[in-house]
Amino acid sequence: MTFRILSLDGRGPWSLIQIMTLIDLYRSGGALLTGHHVLRDFDLVVANSGGSVILGGLIKDLPLADIQKYFDDPLLRRAIFPPLSPWSRPVARLVAASAASVRAIRRRASSTGCGSCSMTSRARPVPATSRSTPSRRGCGCRRSS
Repeated sequence: MTFRILSLDGRGPWSLIQIMTLIDLYRSGGALLTGHHVLRDFDLVVANSGGSVILGGLIKDLPLADIQKYFDDPLLRRAIFPPLSPWSRPVARLVAASAASVRAIRRRASSTGCGSCSMTSRARPVPATSRSTPSRRGCGCRRSS
């Protein structure tokens, strides 16, 4: 049995390409089909961001050309996707820098472990009252003792 999945991704330009592709695939003798005609061909449909706009149009059984207008018409596009706030770019940069710092710390910490486990001396200090004997590297796992 074949299970057919339609995955509609986000990001405005990508969503426009997806609806244009659906229009090309579902043109029937010059007549453009509606959303329910497309949905009948799939067992599962998943969508994200702009893809959710397409999926909403398919569910409402709109003609595919009408769904495309949401991405072509600047007024409709702005109504759905408001401009980003002035804080969104600095916050995005901060999140990206934090993620890079965490990856660098993990790389550095992983080089100080015993080699037989994922624990490290920096990641998990062993208390002095621990029953297990800490390894020479200090990661605290029992495999390296």
